Amino acid sequence: MRYNGSLDTNDGWTAFGWAYDSERPDEPVDVEFLVGGRHIGTLTADSFRPDLQRHGIGDGRHAFAFRFPLDVDGADGLVARVKDTNFVLNGCPMRQAPRKPIELVAGDIVNQCNLRCPFCIVDYSNVGKLKLMTRETFDRALELLPMMIYPGNFWLSCLHEPTLHPQFIDFIEAVPDAYRDRVSFTTNLSKRLSADLLERLANSGVHEIRISFDSRQPDVFAELRKKARYAVFEENLRRLSAALRASRRRPLLRFITMAFRDNRGEIADLVRVGRELGGDRHEIRYVYYVPHLARWGKDHNLDKAEWAELEKQIEPLLSDSVTVTGPNETTWEDFEEERGTADYVAPENPYGGNEDPKALPVPDPAAIGATLPDEALCLALRWDGLIVPERPKNAFRVPINKLEQPDRYFSALRLAASRGAVR
Repeated sequence: MRYNGSLDTNDGWTAFGWAYDSERPDEPVDVEFLVGGRHIGTLTADSFRPDLQRHGIGDGRHAFAFRFPLDVDGADGLVARVKDTNFVLNGCPMRQAPRKPIELVAGDIVNQCNLRCPFCIVDYSNVGKLKLMTRETFDRALELLPMMIYPGNFWLSCLHEPTLHPQFIDFIEAVPDAYRDRVSFTTNLSKRLSADLLERLANSGVHEIRISFDSRQPDVFAELRKKARYAVFEENLRRLSAALRASRRRPLLRFITMAFRDNRGEIADLVRVGRELGGDRHEIRYVYYVPHLARWGKDHNLDKAEWAELEKQIEPLLSDSVTVTGPNETTWEDFEEERGTADYVAPENPYGGNEDPKALPVPDPAAIGATLPDEALCLALRWDGLIVPERPKNAFRVPINKLEQPDRYFSALRLAASRGAVR
């Protein structure tokens, strides 16, 4: 068969897929789209997807992302076919999914951490005493759950340690069962946790629990996880692992390992132990650069040769469940030059500055939406209910407690972004 291709999925805003001509394997084809027999658009399938390349689909540049016109209701089904042919892509017709506006809510239910890890992207120098999200604010934030596209992307912790909140497990259990799979969180497991709490977590039905897992050597653990004791961490981890194995509503378990000179010799062993403990995923990360980490990073970060050696060492372990997130293009240069340190001042709040949500007006969603990129919203939610965008930075500040209907507000904002792009 000359043509091949698939309409893979859609999020209500965009349909994703690929199309391919075996007689012209390195040339893109045009794909036309119809709803109810009506032509609604044409585009060239020329975007790169590594999975297509791995499976021998030409040079891999045969993917597409088709934006639904705003006046189209694809309830009857979207049909995609290679232009000027009768070849219809696999997966057609496909119903248009509901248009949900939010990709991510990177939330924090506290403003602090129990540790002072020397590689943490948060500089706690000027962060004050522990502050807690109120139940009123949390309940208001839960109204965003039906608007979220993906499981696991409503975070109870983005920057800080969620188990510091005395109502942590109560907050989780307040999430309606229908949306529990939207919730996830990261914890260092270095605060002693009760057996009851760990069992309730294991049976909570949240999407994923992410565990920071950097070393099994107590002295190295103490260096990387300041103020933590390895014995407490290991006890929490093994009890949580046992509870997860016995659970019928088991969240996914992901380990995150930060790679340094201190622990590079045991990373392969950490992956093995993570699997033995029932881990579903394991991510190995290079540290992010922020100015307050410059000097510590110079002494502890892997240089280019050491990082390349580590990648080679762990290459046999890599799979869909074991991944590596390396440094970006400028990370080594950033650390070497200590960029941004000359005028650096530690902030009181990593997100949103020192704005008091109670003093802020609610911005017009149509006005700010028109200035945003035409893409799903990625939001940061602070402990006090202030919402700011992950991107673009500082585009708006919204006090969630002043929104009568948060779901409708962010739907209007997202729609305005799409209309602005059309203009």
